[in-house]
Parts: sequence; structure tokens; C-alpha cells
Amino acid sequence: MNEARLRELMIRDKLSIIGEMTVEERARQFGFALKLILPPKDLSDQACMRNLCKWLIKKCKLNQFHENEIFRRVLDIAIEASGPTSKNPLAVFMYILKKELGYLSD
Repeated sequence: MNEARLRELMIRDKLSIIGEMTVEERARQFGFALKLILPPKDLSDQACMRNLCKWLIKKCKLNQFHENEIFRRVLDIAIEASGPTSKNPLAVFMYILKKELGYLSD
């Protein structure tokens, strides 16, 4: 997956993480986009993604992240983690989130 392909898929599915919307709506749209990049393989993967969305909402509401920037940044991390050499893209993604953003699921 690359940025151009993600853009195509988001347009096809009418997804957007920019514009006027609540942080919850932005997180919902982000969640759909994230699944395009890193399709969940099981219920655990789905829970992992839900927890990430909840964490991002919380951090935005606490003004620790700016919602107009963080969702795009996390999608960029997902694209990086889903590279062709990644054997377990979701694990790589979580590792990068923990390292770069201090992500800890609640």
C-alpha cells in the first residue's frame, strides 16, 4: 500500500479524515481507512484497532495531539508498517506507535 493507492480507496469508499467533523467522526473514518491498509485478521486485530481509535480520541480531547494532524500521521505509520518486507504488519505498526507516540492501549 502507498499513499496514492490509499487515496484512491478512500475516495472510492467516500472516506475522509479532513474537514469539519467531530473527533469521534474523524476517528471512525480513520478506522475504516486503517483497515484498508492493515486488514484485521481476527477479533484481536479488530479490538486492537478499536482501542487505538479510542486512545487517539482521548489524546485529542486532552489536547495532547491535534486531530487534524495525528490521524494522517498514524495512517502514514500504517503505510510504512505495511511495506512489502513486513511479515507481521500490524505488529510492526504497534511497535512504531509505541516508540514514536508512546501508545499504550488502555
